[in-house]
Amino acid sequence: NLGISGGNSNTRYYSSFGYNTLNGTAIGNDSKGITGSLSMTSQVFKNLSLSIRLAASKNTTNGFYQVSPYDYAVKVNRAISAYNPNGELNFYRNSSGYLFNIINERDETGNVNNVLTTNGSMDVNYQISDNFRFQTLFSYNASATNGSTYATEKTEYISKTHRLAEYGLTPSDPAYINSKLPVGGEFNEVTSTNRTLGWRNNLSFNKTFAQKHTVAAMVGIETNATQYDGYQATSYGYLRDRGKSFATLPLTVTTAKTVNSLLVSIPRITDRKVNTMGMYLTGSYSYASRYVVNLSVRNDRSNRFGQFTNEKFNPVWAGGFRWNIANEKWFASNNWISGLALRSSFGYQRNIASNVSPDLIIKLPTGAAANSTDALTGEALLTVGNLPYGDLRWEQTLSMNFGLDWNLFKNKVSGSIEYYTKRGRDLITSLPVPLEYG
Repeated sequence: NLGISGGNSNTRYYSSFGYNTLNGTAIGNDSKGITGSLSMTSQVFKNLSLSIRLAASKNTTNGFYQVSPYDYAVKVNRAISAYNPNGELNFYRNSSGYLFNIINERDETGNVNNVLTTNGSMDVNYQISDNFRFQTLFSYNASATNGSTYATEKTEYISKTHRLAEYGLTPSDPAYINSKLPVGGEFNEVTSTNRTLGWRNNLSFNKTFAQKHTVAAMVGIETNATQYDGYQATSYGYLRDRGKSFATLPLTVTTAKTVNSLLVSIPRITDRKVNTMGMYLTGSYSYASRYVVNLSVRNDRSNRFGQFTNEKFNPVWAGGFRWNIANEKWFASNNWISGLALRSSFGYQRNIASNVSPDLIIKLPTGAAANSTDALTGEALLTVGNLPYGDLRWEQTLSMNFGLDWNLFKNKVSGSIEYYTKRGRDLITSLPVPLEYG
């Protein structure tokens, strides 16, 4: 890590750069990355301050695909050696009936993920008066993931899943004509980008009256827009050791000339947008540092709600109370109890289920052409991709908390007792449905 900072009484800057590498406990599992950030804070005028921050990182992770060295180490018979006396890999037939060697599976498969993240923010604060302050905050976050997994033709996974024969088939072998994947392996590609733009404005007030009453309040509005794009595809016939090329798959298999199903591999594209807008109000009151009461209310709107339009601006509440017992005049502080406070809180938290939609999603069916077009008109057929959630609304969690805090021996020892409960409602989850329901 390297950090550089400097500036003067009005403007400060800080930059940092780092490199990290981590080797896992199993060979083939490691990661490395680089990070960088640049921030600047400036007192532009007496009542105007500006803060800017830029950061980026790049991480590469190597893992496993279709093989788990940890699971293998727990379950394997220790009498099975990894190598023959001549130094070559020792293959044996496992439960699938095909030749297997853990080192071969590890070296002939791969799982690589590259993640690039960038984020930036600009925070502007304007002190209107001694008690009023205005803040506006712009933020942008983006991440791009490029991942790939593969298994070559030399793996037991390809033998049992697609080739249905041992490695090394030739066109003259009887099993060649019956194999969907006589040559080559499997390659999977997953790419995604996620971009979030946010803008928040708030006006805050803070004042102390008669040196006992402290009042604070804040009102604000916040907007966020998130765009997610994803692409996923699987290709067969992958030849890693031949320039990462692809072999041509047979059009038909078996003597019955059945269409090779591996030729019909349809990529999947995800395009999802989530927009939210919220207004919030918070307030707190403190009396002589003994009693503290706070209350907040927030109102959010999203583009993903269904038929219950009143849910679009349904506010949530939260509040709390704290009693600093040790600050009471009648509380006799002594050498072993230096602090005592009782507190409680109540509130709702909300979440948007972005993986479902209030609208019916239809798509073109995958598979043979006969299943995706009408035999008479030639027009494309449609199937249901996702059923509509017409009553889609906020997922809500109600939280209640009660606590007692204490400090002993002039704050040398501290502790607390907590009781809390959480209850969720309107949650989107998967549940098993009896077959009798159809």
